[in-house]
Amino acid sequence: KCSDGDARTAIALLEEMVSEGLVPNNITFGCAINSQARAKHGSAKMATVLLRKMVQRGLAPSQPQYNAVLNCNAKCHDGSAKDAKLVLDHMLRSGIEATVAAYSTVIEANAKKEDGSAAVAANCLVQLLEQGLVPDSVTFVGVIDAQAKRKDGSAKTAVMILSRMSRCCTPNLIHFNSALNACASERPAAIELAEPVLEAMLQRGFAPNSFTLSALFRCAGFAQPARPDLARRWFAQFCTSGNVDLNDHVARALRLLVRHLGGGRRLVPVRRRAEHHDVRDAPAGRDGRPGPRVQ
Repeated sequence: KCSDGDARTAIALLEEMVSEGLVPNNITFGCAINSQARAKHGSAKMATVLLRKMVQRGLAPSQPQYNAVLNCNAKCHDGSAKDAKLVLDHMLRSGIEATVAAYSTVIEANAKKEDGSAAVAANCLVQLLEQGLVPDSVTFVGVIDAQAKRKDGSAKTAVMILSRMSRCCTPNLIHFNSALNACASERPAAIELAEPVLEAMLQRGFAPNSFTLSALFRCAGFAQPARPDLARRWFAQFCTSGNVDLNDHVARALRLLVRHLGGGRRLVPVRRRAEHHDVRDAPAGRDGRPGPRVQ
């Protein structure tokens, strides 16, 4: 818990304790697992090993301890979406009820980790609902985001989830941007789905930002056939007011559009801010190209 805490030191103390003939109990293992989730140098693999050793010693992991291992797999550098799902399944088989937070963490792992699956994220949402739990805004962000970032993602699934989430909570701009990013990541881009999403977003009073426009321009460029007419219309509608930050994400999307159309000149003039926005910070879509940073 201390700010200068170190997960490796916690494990070293646990090993020293065992070597001295002392028997760690549920609380001891719980502290060691928490150290992997909270302190520096935390390891998801170590947290999973500790959970396994608890069970081998006949100790019953608690709900917070399972949640800590799930959190490690979503946040730590060596975390795994597949391991997170296995831990969740073991938790349920052990008779421990999973919370919305537990499902949301597994969904987050599947959205962000390389071994993640959009289908697994969507199935977790279904499983959560079947248990009578009510997903929150964070849960929906993860499920929709997984459809945009994972190879098995589906724009249709993203849009369907977005359209139904109002039964549980109100969608915000992040959810709309994630759904548009899913449409832009398909090949060909799902332009026929992106247009209704944009319309629904505008009807709810949300103004497009740079992430919205980046996704829209990529949709126009990678549609089949490409739709430069829509790109021009969106640019005229949203980019000439001076209210949108036309940063590097938007500029990159426009360059991709022009390149895809085989043109050597700019499709539209792009204003650039003085600040530098590194496109490498943008999360990649399923095609490996940077997508809009949804924030």
